[in-house]
Amino acid sequence: QLPVEIPDTMSLSLNSSLSFKGDRENAFAEGQITVLDGLYYKDVKLNLLKSFTTVKRSAPPRTARTAIPYFGHTVLDVSVKRRLPIVVENNLAYLEISPDLRMQGTVNNPVLSGRARVDTGDIYYGGKTFVVKRGIVDFLNPYKIEPTLDIHSEVAVRDWLITLLISGTLEDLKVELSSNPPESRADILSLLVAGKTSAEMRGGKGGASLSANQMMAQLVASTFGDDIKAATGIDVLEVATTDDQVDDDVDLIKITIGKKLTERMTLKYAVSSTQGETIRSTISEYQLMDRLIVSGFQDSQGIYGGEMIFRVEFR
Repeated sequence: QLPVEIPDTMSLSLNSSLSFKGDRENAFAEGQITVLDGLYYKDVKLNLLKSFTTVKRSAPPRTARTAIPYFGHTVLDVSVKRRLPIVVENNLAYLEISPDLRMQGTVNNPVLSGRARVDTGDIYYGGKTFVVKRGIVDFLNPYKIEPTLDIHSEVAVRDWLITLLISGTLEDLKVELSSNPPESRADILSLLVAGKTSAEMRGGKGGASLSANQMMAQLVASTFGDDIKAATGIDVLEVATTDDQVDDDVDLIKITIGKKLTERMTLKYAVSSTQGETIRSTISEYQLMDRLIVSGFQDSQGIYGGEMIFRVEFR
């Protein structure tokens, strides 16, 4: 029950049965490692904008020679099995994985080959939980340990079955969405974010309509908002877009970040773009009462002002 800890990435408990033979110049190690239990908890980033990935052959990493006799040149041939599934639990997924792998290469540069199967799990995307129907993790890189994912997952939204496909390496994941009955990508995003298609929203069913830009703004805020706040230390992140109902050519995109200085005082910085012009604003808010806020602002055009805000929040 040897504990192995990779900082901020993975923790394992192993049993091993290995044999070693050779001399200083040529040595060989073989046997089996059994993973008693394991947890991979490093967060990963989804590349939502990339439609295609380019596969490039990696160059062999340069490694310094070890000062330990024998082991610097030791060639590995070790099978990797499991007693319990290895658990992946991070911002993207909860997965239980059964590996069938072989460790080769050298002690200085070990390489995994083979395949791991996803027994069960969930994928978190767009505020929804997708159930994994099929999942495979292949180790194909001949120069370093690099898992390649191929995961098929599904979630039901009203009368639609939405499929999420995730493929690629952890550093370059590709995401594909489809649905049954078939819908456009914009309608699938609309179903995930608002539970309605864009046609239903334009028709005003169930409330006010949302434009495609507004739906995308909601998706960005819901998907990345918590991660951005945690990474930067800000307390406010708002992504908004407003389509002018009178002039179709007028389209406003606005991003606001802010920090709470005290329980009552908040400072914000906003950048908005309309008709190709960028406007920057600084905003201060002071909470006089539970629902009453005094706000003042000044923008990059020299315009300043203030307002009283009466705010009621409900779900």
